[in-house]
Amino acid sequence: MVVLVQKFGGSSLTDLSKLEIVARKVKKHVQSGYQIVLVLSALQGETDRLIGLANLLTSECPKREYDALLATGEQAATCLMVMALARIGVRAQTLNAWQAGIHGDGIYQRSAITRIDTTCIQKCIDQGIIPVITGFQAVGEDHSIATLGRGGSDTTAVALAAALKADECQIFVDVQGMFTADPKIEPDARLVHKITINQMLNCANLGAKVMQKRAVACAARYKVPLRICPAFIEGPGTVMDYGKEDAIEKTMVTAIAHAKDQMILQLSGIQSLGKDIQILCSLIEASGCDIEHSIRQVGDCYVFECLLSQDDYRTLAAGFEDYCATRECVQVRMTKQLARLSIVGFSLAKDMSITNQVMLCCDALKIPVRHLFAADNQLSLVVDQAYMELVLRSLHKRFQLHDKATHRVPTIANTAA
Repeated sequence: MVVLVQKFGGSSLTDLSKLEIVARKVKKHVQSGYQIVLVLSALQGETDRLIGLANLLTSECPKREYDALLATGEQAATCLMVMALARIGVRAQTLNAWQAGIHGDGIYQRSAITRIDTTCIQKCIDQGIIPVITGFQAVGEDHSIATLGRGGSDTTAVALAAALKADECQIFVDVQGMFTADPKIEPDARLVHKITINQMLNCANLGAKVMQKRAVACAARYKVPLRICPAFIEGPGTVMDYGKEDAIEKTMVTAIAHAKDQMILQLSGIQSLGKDIQILCSLIEASGCDIEHSIRQVGDCYVFECLLSQDDYRTLAAGFEDYCATRECVQVRMTKQLARLSIVGFSLAKDMSITNQVMLCCDALKIPVRHLFAADNQLSLVVDQAYMELVLRSLHKRFQLHDKATHRVPTIANTAA
């Protein structure tokens, strides 16, 4: 029997009527002969509601209890789903993290899955019962629940698909699949029916919200058959391709990703590359945050600089403050309300016209670029968040991503302002 791991997130579970639509969709798949393993996020807005309740009580919520509170959102969603399935004659059973055998490293708010014992899940499958599993959470060695970070249900689904050797992992979203840009910002964004796993990983790492980046990395590591599917319309969605990329020695722009609510944090005057930098790196590692950073020498000291989300900074803020308080020579500089836009493609650093095109575009808009970094498969620029949507639409048009037949970079002569 074909096993499908299907994940439905908050955007697909906005209310009970949508939940019932999902239940009927699942029933159709069961009637077609598929064995379904369901992974659910909390209903839309529920996690934010729980965070709001915690913040009303205290700004220093104990992390263990904070995660235990947030995990109740997924618990409620899975129970409601089993009730909806039972009402239409489908056998299902809820499994939370410890029942499903999902074990993590115990880092609260940013836990990573370390192993999965599929015994209980497999028992349900063998009995023809749909296991409806809480996403976004894992159980630590002390049996406490730790959450996987925002979008963590994607990681739950992909990790389960890898552990079960499922025939396909399907991530259901409120759009048709992966686009050349966010279609809610750029109406001319084009649906991509197939994308290489490396390009998808780049998009996810650079801010594309269609899937959590850790989930895509997990899929890449274990070569999980993965598809991004539309939740409420018929369509093939976007399939991950694990074949060889065919863009050798060819400059190509394939998509534009973006990330809002970014900030640049710079710590200068760090004295020791060994001790001081080591302590700083250990601090970030212990938080479970995944942030881009650079270290460079200026005179006799070192500068640590990173681009991170406001959410990650809130997790790290207390640690940074303690670190700087014990080092009078360290100076802190923060720039907030930024956005990152990233062009994803091939040979982007090799062809300097890509950088030139981006700078021409921003210059024509009279928008300052705070930072630009180009590598082989990505070019990222940081601008003030107020300009993010304008720059995204302009770059999408300049690189002609709306046209399926156009992949190569247009010449500067044809596109100069």
